[in-house]
Amino acid sequence: MDATILHISSDQAVALAAIPEAIAEPGFLWLDLTHDAFAAEPEALRQTVARLTGTPIYDLHLQDAGNLQHPSYFEATAQYDMLIFRKLATGETPAATPPRKTTGLQLQEIVTRPITFFVFDRLLVTVRNAHSRTVEQVRARLAEPRA
Repeated sequence: MDATILHISSDQAVALAAIPEAIAEPGFLWLDLTHDAFAAEPEALRQTVARLTGTPIYDLHLQDAGNLQHPSYFEATAQYDMLIFRKLATGETPAATPPRKTTGLQLQEIVTRPITFFVFDRLLVTVRNAHSRTVEQVRARLAEPRA
């Protein structure tokens, strides 16, 4: 499974080259996948999460994470929470959408892109757009030394 893997504790965030067999104490693990990486092998995510937490992600939640048109959504289960958040982003108009008529003003298209969060006690999984500045900023912030 192609993912960015971080082990995060109170004093540091460490990038890992591979998914560990277990989540090291103290701290938690963040598995960050792009939509393309997730779509290539969604079952690998389910198996990895089940191995790390003892709980697989439900079938419908895996389908929801892969649906790029899914609206914002939240669901809590006994084992984990799932949140789909549609983030505002600038981008090209989809090919099927006719361009807007303007009165001489150039309007920049605003689109939304989903980011899915699976939140377990000691594991965070994100499935998101490949070019997410927000996720990159969060990673950079976590990499900063903490006193």
